[in-house]
This record gives sequence, structure tokens and C-alpha cells, in this order.
Amino acid sequence: MGSTWQGAAANTPAFVNVVGSSNTGTNAVGTLANSTCATRAYCFQLPDATLASNTVVVFTEWNDSATSCNASTAAAVTTTNNADTYTQGATAHDTTNHIWISVFYKVQATTGTRNMRVTFAGNCTHVSATGAQIYNVNAVDVTAGNQSTTGTTSWTSGSLALTASDIVLADFCATNPAQNIASYTAGTSMTLRTADRRDGCALEYQTGSTTINPAMTSGTSAAYVAVGVSFKANATGTAPSGLYLAGIQHQSTAAAGTGPFTFQFPSTGNLLAVSNQCGGTGPMQLSSVSDGTNTWKNVGTLLNDVGDGSIFEAENASSSSTLTLTLTTSGTGDCTFNFYDIAGAATSNALNAYSFNCDNASGPVAGKCFGDAGLSATVTPLLGQHYPGTSTSNGAITLSNMGLDFNTCVGMGAPAAGKFDSSTVGSENLSGPYPVDENNCWGHFYNTDNSAQTVTWNVTSSSTNIQEGWALNASFVAPAATLKPSSLGNTACFSASSPFTCSYTPHRTGSVIAIGVSSTGSGTIAVSDSAGNTITTVDGPTTISGLGIMKSAYIASVNTASADTFTITIGTGGGYQAVYIDEVTNVTALDLHNIRGVAVSGGSFSTATVGPSTAADEYMFGWAMCFNNCMSAGFGTSMQGLNQDGQGNPSEFRILTATGSFAANFKDSGTNTDGAGMMTFK
Repeated sequence: MGSTWQGAAANTPAFVNVVGSSNTGTNAVGTLANSTCATRAYCFQLPDATLASNTVVVFTEWNDSATSCNASTAAAVTTTNNADTYTQGATAHDTTNHIWISVFYKVQATTGTRNMRVTFAGNCTHVSATGAQIYNVNAVDVTAGNQSTTGTTSWTSGSLALTASDIVLADFCATNPAQNIASYTAGTSMTLRTADRRDGCALEYQTGSTTINPAMTSGTSAAYVAVGVSFKANATGTAPSGLYLAGIQHQSTAAAGTGPFTFQFPSTGNLLAVSNQCGGTGPMQLSSVSDGTNTWKNVGTLLNDVGDGSIFEAENASSSSTLTLTLTTSGTGDCTFNFYDIAGAATSNALNAYSFNCDNASGPVAGKCFGDAGLSATVTPLLGQHYPGTSTSNGAITLSNMGLDFNTCVGMGAPAAGKFDSSTVGSENLSGPYPVDENNCWGHFYNTDNSAQTVTWNVTSSSTNIQEGWALNASFVAPAATLKPSSLGNTACFSASSPFTCSYTPHRTGSVIAIGVSSTGSGTIAVSDSAGNTITTVDGPTTISGLGIMKSAYIASVNTASADTFTITIGTGGGYQAVYIDEVTNVTALDLHNIRGVAVSGGSFSTATVGPSTAADEYMFGWAMCFNNCMSAGFGTSMQGLNQDGQGNPSEFRILTATGSFAANFKDSGTNTDGAGMMTFK
């Protein structure tokens, strides 16, 4: 589903993508402080690089109240590598409320352009930017601006006397009040493309060949500034195809606030996603997304004592220029929500892989990242590996985000094809929260195979530790993608008493659920499922001398994607127990499995070797029960950490790319008897 926005004819102008970035508010784009952008500059990115012979349009607003940012201060737009010279079109100025707006453009921009920079001659405040890539145009036609210094709900951007068949873009920004506009409604024959109620700006467009005065209706009476620009139609440029990003909209909330929040999300793709990071005293946490039409699912949420992140998605979405999202949150704090508008995704089972990890002392503990590690900023924050679950070129798009306790994110270090999505400002304070993406990390990349993707982020200060980091990755596939084994989700539960319940909600009907159970007691381990799925015991219960009991089980095929409750009951003997659950997709059957106890000494590994496997591209799930702490020296070689139970007993997985004998590896710093279990699926 979803509307199309490619041209209906060979020479009909249309969009490739669009980005709406957050406003700096009262913060000035001043002297470069932390290598975040450039002096007196605002840096943002187009969703993807420009295609051959396409045109880039940038709208920017700013406030000239500061002494160094007077009425004669002109903005300038460049790319970060200065590949092109951008022409400034019309401007508009609300002299009462000190807000300017202007449009810049480069017809047939250098192919591969993505990183944009708006610079100022002074320390201007209330800076924001909107960027668009369009095709099937070869020249600018006319441009105009307009403003009102008094409140009104009827806005116009100025008359454009078109001399050809054009595409018209018009950008509007409220000036008083400058924020929290109730709604935006596009004018007659116009279509919304971005709409930022929080920061007060909206972009609309239409095609036409006569005189046009673009209009916008505001749900709040406000003074405003606006500019419009038109481009002449011509069969020039490159249309998007396949799986691609049609848009990104950045939305930041006020500090120390509470939800729920309502945002407009003009969109065109068939897959919509919200990728967020939150902080504050709560911290604030996103609990649900709804729009009255589409079904939104929580791909995953990762909690921290100072912040949290999550990714929500709506597959086979009915996108619309009038779509409105309601984001329900808990706690007090602030959030940045980045809305992703993705075109060309699979219409069912688009979500194909999910992973999360922590940069802290203890790793992920039952879906949480707690514990300061004092991680040095001189070491690029490493957030584990991610398997996208496809081997098709551009067969998947992976969305990634990372929250930082301290420091500011300035780039995506890896993979090499990674695209950094966060906006930054030259004078941005080091650790926020700063209203432009709150100093955190957002990015995406396209996948060409199922090799492990090491996702890293670059931070700005080499002398300020990040302390803690928490990150999420989610991959979504194209319709014809070749699918490979991958993890859709996982959790860990632990308790010092029994019985206890471990709950997990599957993402997909038909996926496989792998379950590992450990207990230091001597009681019977029983596994049941409230949803009626058949649970098959694979190994155990196996008693490991001096340690406890281990057992593994799995569900061959989830028969419902509704909430399942996996109930683990430990009989007389109690003790400490831990449960690990991993949801695996794109596999058809259990292959090999094993549980064993191993006497280890400091620095050695506890292993549960199986093999040889009977097929390449198998998925291996392993977990450990350690006397001390299997997390003390990190996860095992070539493994991806999944989760742990708070006592240093982890689970992990690996994609086996060839036949052979393999082992689940967990490093113990002590001299003990440890236990490990593993299963492979083909």
C-alpha cells in the first residue's frame, strides 16, 4: 500500500526524498566547540545521496535577535566537501519577531551529495533546515517570499508567475508563536511533504503551469514567514527505485516534559518507522505508536538508568500526506523521534532482523543497559554485530540508533556504507540534551549480504568518557530479497526464588523460539507455554557437578504472534535460575544441540561443541551458566552477544557460513566448573 510519488510521465517533476530537521531554539550556531559541525553552522543530511543529475533544494530559517546576527546576515548553503555552489532564492523576514526564511538550490547537483551545511555570518538562533532531492527538472523558474508580523491562520508564500510546467515547493515557518502549532493543512492542489508542529515549519508542493500563490492553513493563529520556488519540468535526472528512504523527519520534545505527543508525518512509502532515544529524570520511555489506520509494533526497546531507545514499525503501511501519529510515553524527560519513510519494502514480514547491545561494564541485562563502564571516548563506541538476514544486493535497509550518557555523536564509523542521520550544530554543547537530536546517534545502511555488520559510532570529544551507551539495529527487507537466518528478538529472565515467569511476545507467526534454562538448585525444571505452542525438550535436564542443572527446549513454529508466556517452574531445591529466549527467523528445523560442563581456569572458555553441521547458513544459539562471570572478558570469538541475566551468565548467537564443528564460547576469569548449551537451526 502507500501512495506513489514518482512522476506519472517521463518529464513529470517529482521527489526522491526529503528531510525535515529540528530547530536549535534559543541555542546559537556559534563558534565551533566540540568538532560537531563548523563555526556558525548547522549540519544535516539528505536521507540518501543524490542520484545522477538531480536537483537539491534547501529551506532554512533563523532568528536575527542576537547582536552578531543582524538583518544583513545572510545564510549560505554548501555541502561538507564544497562540491557545489548553491544559489540563494527568495527570502522573507518578520521584522517584529526577528525570523528570516530563505531557499537555496543547486540544479543538477553533484552525484552522491548528501552532507549539507548551512552557515551564517553571526551567532544566529532558532535555526532549522529542510532539504529535498527532486528529479525531472533542469532549471529554476521563479521564486518569491511572504510574511505576516501578526497572527493569522491563513498563510501564503507569495505569487509565482510560472512560465513553464513546473514543480512548486513552498516552505512555511511560524514566528509567533514559533512552536507547538496545532496542525498544518496544505492549500488547494498542494500536498504536505513535511510538517513539524513542535518547531513550527511545514513544506508543501504541487505541479502546475499557471500563476500560483501557495497557501497553508495553520491550526494555530500565528505570525509567519514563507518562501516558494518553482523548477521547470524536463526529462532530466534519475528516479528512485527498489528499496529506498523517501524521507526522514526529526522531532525533538521539550526538556522535562511528559507525553503523549501528536505529530504529523506526511509520508509516501509502504513501511514507516519511529527510531527514538529518550532521557530525563524518568527517563521518558516510548510505549506505543498509533495513527488510527496502520498497525504499529514495537521492534525492541532497550532501557538504561539515564535513557532508553526503541524502534517501532508499521508494515504494508497506508501512508498519507495527512498522516498523524500519537506517541504514548511514560515518565518525565525529553525524546528525539526520527520518523523514517521507507519505500519499496516487502508488504509482509518486512522486519527481518533485530539486535541490541550495550557499551557498559555488564552488557545487556534482561533488555537493560545498566552500570557505568567509564568507557573512553578515545575508543570508538562499538555496539556489537548485526546480521541483516539477506544476501540480496540492497535487499534490506537497517535502521540503527544509539544513546549516549555523555559526549556527542558526530558520525557512523562502520559499516563503511553506513549513513549518519543525526543533525549537529557547530556550538553544540558536549553532552546535552541539545534540541537538535539530543547529541545521540542515528543512522542507516543498506545490506548486500548476511555477513556480520559491526556497527560503530564516532563521538566528538577524545577527553570525555561516554560512560554508557545503548544501541538498537533493525533490518527490513525488499520483496524479492533472498532471506537468511537471523534473530528477530530475545530476552533473559532471572530470579533467586521459584517459581517465576518469563514472558516474551513473538514478532512473527512461524518463527522458531529457542529456550535455555539454568538452575543452581536441584528441583525439576518445567517449561510451559500459555499460547498452546508445542515445546520440545532438546537436552537435559543435565546436572553439572558443583554447578547446577541445565535444560534446553524449542518451539518449532510459533502458531500465533500474540503474547506468549513461557512459564519456567523450578521444583523443590529452588536456587538461582535463569532463562534465555531467542526468536529465530528464516530457519526450518533444529539440526544439532548439546549441553556440557567444563572445568575451566582463568582465561579459558567453557564450550558446548557440536558438529559438523549439516548445512551452511545455520543459526547457532548458545548460553552459559558460570560459577563466576562469563561476561568478565566479553563474549566469545565470532559471536554476537544477545543478553545476560545480571549475574554474568550470557546468551549469544552466530551465523555459521560453512559446515564444520562449532562451539559456543564464554570466557570465565576464574577457575571453576562451568556449563554451556547450544542449538543450531538450518
